[in-house]
Amino acid sequence: VPPSWEALQSTPSLTNRPSPPIYHDILPESVDSSLPVLYRDKDCICAACESVWLALEVKNVEYVTVLVDKNNAIEDDDDDEQISMLPRISWPSTTDDDESNNKNDHDTTTTTTTTDPVNLLEQIQSRYPDTAPQFYPPLSSAVDASRCNIMRLPGVMPRNSDTNLMSYAPYLFRDDGTLVKPSSHAVSLEEVEEMQEEYYLGDFLCGKAITAADIIWAPYLERYAVQLPIVYYRNKARLNPRNRNVYGEVDNWYKVMEREVPAYSCRVMGDAKHWRKCLEVATKIHNERAVENDE
Repeated sequence: VPPSWEALQSTPSLTNRPSPPIYHDILPESVDSSLPVLYRDKDCICAACESVWLALEVKNVEYVTVLVDKNNAIEDDDDDEQISMLPRISWPSTTDDDESNNKNDHDTTTTTTTTDPVNLLEQIQSRYPDTAPQFYPPLSSAVDASRCNIMRLPGVMPRNSDTNLMSYAPYLFRDDGTLVKPSSHAVSLEEVEEMQEEYYLGDFLCGKAITAADIIWAPYLERYAVQLPIVYYRNKARLNPRNRNVYGEVDNWYKVMEREVPAYSCRVMGDAKHWRKCLEVATKIHNERAVENDE
């Protein structure tokens, strides 16, 4: 008899706490104000939301979730406009907050106006500096590998991609409405393969442990693995990130994320069916745009 979901959730190797309380659109006043609040998209499409969600999970932070439906936001309502800016974290007030009003985005703040996942990960690390994993481990005095690999993402993956479709189908469509060439994807996968080889002590992007780089890259590589072979089905063998005969190091990254980061594989990671539906939406938008350009 397979174990129940409740039994799996209580397994120490998976997690030592239950799933966070979830509310829809509005945070009730009765909620414990000592907990941070994550505002993320209800449809689980936003890549930035996924990164911040994953960051809180791997740090094993006790927090509250508010799922926001952007379609319900009221125009010209400042409160709705603020909440619909996703992702967001509302931090509980601390003594440090009261003593200093000159903190930057990497330090403690009571409220968060940034929706940049990179800045939010910096905030999380600042709030929980002694909690593993370390998002920015000092591999050496001269190399900040995690931040460097985050910065490499837009340069390694196909350039001039449509930013409006990055959460639905990243790096598949160009901002001029055309489809990215297969050769560009092959080059990108080869470069990710080379990145993996730089840190031979482990299969994560920076070696033996998950870092901020993996957390930022994960949503995009996750969608990429499902969607790329579908779009380029005629060249599926070469354009499948999980074909270990061609991209062994890249496939190792997927495997280590799924096997050694239960917060990712059991809570945050989207399934293939979801990303296929998102690809359908992106394709429809792309095709409609192509028709408009022809006219």
